[in-house]
Amino acid sequence: MKKLLPIFVTAFLTLLLSGCYSAQKSYERGDYDTAITLAAKKLRKKPDDQKTIDILVNSWEIANRVDKEDLNRQLSSSNPDWEKVFIIYTRLDNRQRIVMQLPKLKPSNPQTDVDFKFEDYGSALNNAKQNAIQNLSNKGDEALNKGGRFNARAAYDYYMKAYGYDNSNSYLKTKADNAFMMGLTHVLVQLAPSGQVSLPENFVKQTLDKKWTNLESNWLRLHNIFQGNFAYHYYVDVMINAVTVSPERVAETSYVETKKIEDGWEYIKNPDGSVKTDSAGNKLKQPVYRDITANVRKFTMTKDATVNGITVIYGIDSDKKYANDAIYGTFSFNYSYATATGDSRALSKTSQDLVNKKPVNFPFNNDMIMGASTNFGNAIYDKVNQYKSVFQ
Repeated sequence: MKKLLPIFVTAFLTLLLSGCYSAQKSYERGDYDTAITLAAKKLRKKPDDQKTIDILVNSWEIANRVDKEDLNRQLSSSNPDWEKVFIIYTRLDNRQRIVMQLPKLKPSNPQTDVDFKFEDYGSALNNAKQNAIQNLSNKGDEALNKGGRFNARAAYDYYMKAYGYDNSNSYLKTKADNAFMMGLTHVLVQLAPSGQVSLPENFVKQTLDKKWTNLESNWLRLHNIFQGNFAYHYYVDVMINAVTVSPERVAETSYVETKKIEDGWEYIKNPDGSVKTDSAGNKLKQPVYRDITANVRKFTMTKDATVNGITVIYGIDSDKKYANDAIYGTFSFNYSYATATGDSRALSKTSQDLVNKKPVNFPFNNDMIMGASTNFGNAIYDKVNQYKSVFQ
């Protein structure tokens, strides 16, 4: 126990003094506001801690002097940075609020001045805020007047920063919303067959029926239907140059399945041909097994459709083609059924399932092409995703 006592004492002193040490370290690093916060926390419990009082007083004096010097430089400038002015006033106000909430300090050193001078920063804060809002709004207007979506995005940032000072200002929010809409990049994905290709009705609609919003980002919007109220900045043109449907094919294969089954019983014979009996004189029996077979004819029906096209991606403000890539989509019809002769008990489950299926008709060509539309649409979607980074 005697060995543990110094450890307990050390731990207690560490916990007791950690607030002061943390404030001291912050003061030594020049982080005066953190030092004030930590010192105040300590002094609320122990208002007569001279070391902590010294840290508080010195941090207060240095932090206020530095901020007021910076503030005077800004206010004496012909073009003050009102955002920075607002930040300085906020720091000054928050700092004195912490000190105002302290109990009466009781320094042991009579020369320690704890008569803090407080000021009313309310009017100055509001003035700085209004000037910051106006300045940011003016910058937004200037950016927006330059035209173009990239300037509109800069304007949106200015407006939203101004709105952050006063989120009840609906006028600023409206300006920000309008700038946002003007800053969007619109991309139109459109599909068309060449003159030699005939497509089923609704092929285009089904092909482009994708969740394009999954590829969108903050400033990017994708459209698969032309809308006259948008100025499109990029186009994804998909030209279908070939649609092929294979002949209907039926392949036949044959195989035999066998199985050993139990088929009755017989007496067990002794070597001399007599029937073997047990100790009670009962005749002994044993099962009889035999092999059975079934002949299976399997029919596999196949038919394929392929849609081939070219994807071209370009912007309205450049002759450059970002993509000129071949794409394709396929759909395969594959259906199997079977007939069997012989003993059906020999059939495996797989063969029995095939035998239970009936022949069907091949899909029509248009149905095959519509089937390929999903796969072809996925290829377009993947291609747009591949080149999404070019949409600025």
